[in-house]
Amino acid sequence: MDEQPKIRKTLASHFNEAIGRSLNEKEEKQKRDTVELLLEMQSKAYDKAATYTTIVMAGGYAGAFTAWSNTSEHLNAKTNAYIGISLVFSLAIFIFFEIYKMIINGITLHRNMRLLSNNNLTPSEFLQKLQLNQKIDSKISIMFLWTWFVILFLSIISALFAVGIMFWNYMALITKWPAWPA
Repeated sequence: MDEQPKIRKTLASHFNEAIGRSLNEKEEKQKRDTVELLLEMQSKAYDKAATYTTIVMAGGYAGAFTAWSNTSEHLNAKTNAYIGISLVFSLAIFIFFEIYKMIINGITLHRNMRLLSNNNLTPSEFLQKLQLNQKIDSKISIMFLWTWFVILFLSIISALFAVGIMFWNYMALITKWPAWPA
């Protein structure tokens, strides 16, 4: 009779421990799944914002270069030099980033295509490698987000500087203000 309560107590203890481990594993899996979902959402939000920004920037550059080329003859050489340097700097930064992004996307595509064409993997190996690739892609997208902010800031500031110089000097032509830079 003495043995039965001990056995029950031991079984209950092991059962509670197993349930606790199971709950912790479920919570940990839920946490990992949530983090992966958030990384994927961030990555997709970045992709949409980057596409929109590329379209807006391309339109902005087209407009700025068109306005400048149609009116540069009315501006002095120093003013044209400032505008040209600022616009070309802005455009060059933006283009170099797009080339960098294209290279990274190509490497990512190559990695994923290599996985898809590998027929020697078992289904579980394939899924593990696919999940690893997705994690790598999400981390790269997050890294791109910060790089994108810096590039966007530099591109916009230098482009706005050029447009500001143009605007000031066009107003100076109309209002007889002094040109800048003189």
